[in-house]
Amino acid sequence: MTEHGPIEIGSVESTEEIPEVRDDYGRKIVKDDTGFFEVQVKLNTCPSEEWVQLFYNPSSWVTYPYYKDFKIQGDMVVFRAEKDRFDDFIRQLKDYIAQANAAWEQLKEEKRRREAEEHKRSQEQDSREEDARKSLDDLLKGQE
Repeated sequence: MTEHGPIEIGSVESTEEIPEVRDDYGRKIVKDDTGFFEVQVKLNTCPSEEWVQLFYNPSSWVTYPYYKDFKIQGDMVVFRAEKDRFDDFIRQLKDYIAQANAAWEQLKEEKRRREAEEHKRSQEQDSREEDARKSLDDLLKGQE
């Protein structure tokens, strides 16, 4: 399991033939021939494969009026949207990221707990083996 902290949205860019079209954050929006914009959301880091699977398979689906098919490509999330629904899709993306982060933290905690339990079992086994060796040594010394 690759370790990293929570994934966060860094910057958002989209493609637009008209340079003046920008969202409230100054991000460029690009419109294609179908009237949709391709949006590229930069993440704070490249998420691990485990995190990506959690993102694509959230623990609970939040109902949105329009489903958006987000694609993770390296440290970017790419999707297409109509301009009037752009903010809705960013909210949806943030919800999916939050769910994946929560599941990721839970997964990391479960891994830490399993490792701690395994370490404890290993120490207990070592202790039992040491006690058995001492008992055998005492038994052998008593036979001399």
